[in-house]
Amino acid sequence: MQNEGSSINDFCRYIFDKYEDLHLISEETMAKEFRKFYRLPKIVSLSELYNLCKRLGIKKLEGMDFLTRKLRGFHDRYKKGEYAVYYSNNDWQGAKEHTILHELREIISETFEKIHKGYKKPSNLEFLANEFAAAVLMPQQDFLNAIYETGFDALKIREMFFRSYSSAVLRMASVLYGKQRFIGVLYEKVNPMDHLENNFESKIFGKPQPLETTYVIKKPKIKRGKNNGRILWCMLPRKDRYFEDGSLADECFTQGRSIYRDRVKGFDLFGDDEFSFIARPVIWKSGISKVILIGVPYKDRNLLDKQIQDINPVRSSESFQII
Repeated sequence: MQNEGSSINDFCRYIFDKYEDLHLISEETMAKEFRKFYRLPKIVSLSELYNLCKRLGIKKLEGMDFLTRKLRGFHDRYKKGEYAVYYSNNDWQGAKEHTILHELREIISETFEKIHKGYKKPSNLEFLANEFAAAVLMPQQDFLNAIYETGFDALKIREMFFRSYSSAVLRMASVLYGKQRFIGVLYEKVNPMDHLENNFESKIFGKPQPLETTYVIKKPKIKRGKNNGRILWCMLPRKDRYFEDGSLADECFTQGRSIYRDRVKGFDLFGDDEFSFIARPVIWKSGISKVILIGVPYKDRNLLDKQIQDINPVRSSESFQII
């Protein structure tokens, strides 16, 4: 592969020479080529990214204090064509690493435009840049191996790759797509004022629930109501809503322990889509800050065995309950 001093231009020309249509390259492939081209280690640290940016010819890589939660980073281009990349000092290290790679992916797209007249930046570049960053930081095959080796343990995987909880769950869904049916849900503490303004229950009762659903990932999509002739009796979590009273997440939060539901019925009339779920609490500063819910089809429940063995959760067999 290329020498360590290769610039972004060199990488873009390498990709252009290897692939006929740049728009058809997946972010998984782009990330894999990027890692190989620059000989990146399995775990890419912030210091490694600083060294990489020097090799790429990035003139400045710097943290800033004024960036908001919505603006995690940006890049700028000088008159001579040199780039500067900025990230938020308020973010933790893993988020900074993601932001830097996100910006590098956008610079790659701009470089494609410069060296190839027929190329136009995708309209969904923000989304693609996030996919690229995740794929570089959590290599597909290594991450897939970790999923099966840990029994779908999102907490352990998060530690292995030094990522956020949300990044770990989202990446699980991404690498499992087309290979394994999967449901991942993340409940987190949010600003109470956001509850009062945006949440129906808060307007009625005035008392925010402890945790709110921030991510619901269902691969392939599983919907409420009628779906291809099937009747879904079980109520699935909904984004930006509190967990329901008596739900698996509620029990996990209330008891402060991991809970395993061996067989959650009611996903369809014939029992073909029954699932098994594990709910895990995340303890932070003597309190529960998050609950992570992971589900696989009941017929594949053995995939969770390693995690169950490691954490020894509270167990129950069959349930028609809200998850």
